[in-house]
Amino acid sequence: MLYAIALKNIELNNLGNRVKLLNAGLGSSDQYLCADYEAPSGYLPFKPGKDCVVKVRIYSLESLVKEFALDKAILKIDCEGCEYDVFKKDLDPKILRRFDQTIVEYHNGPEPIITILRDAGFETRIIPIRSGCVPISKQGYIFALQE
Repeated sequence: MLYAIALKNIELNNLGNRVKLLNAGLGSSDQYLCADYEAPSGYLPFKPGKDCVVKVRIYSLESLVKEFALDKAILKIDCEGCEYDVFKKDLDPKILRRFDQTIVEYHNGPEPIITILRDAGFETRIIPIRSGCVPISKQGYIFALQE
């Protein structure tokens, strides 16, 4: 449903020639996962398996950059915890440099992600999220620009 709303928003704002919307996920590796639409949490959890109604493609950051020939792009990640899988230690800095800006929501501390971004040549800034259910010190946004 959110994908359909986002497509309509792109159409209404005449951005079809500038925005490519993917109905997919981002993770540490390329794979297909089952989406669990029956989960009561309000989130859409994914699980491995072959017997499912809806399969969702999961891209690694490397394959996303290569498949769509991204350059001077903007990366925004809000994936409820998978940010640490996406920004893994062996992530090639050349992949990150294909993005001019990166905005990452984090949940369990920014340090591992900040280290990877800075090593790739980004200047970083942390912006806290005000949330009643998550301590401010544990959640926020990392805003990064290439130096």
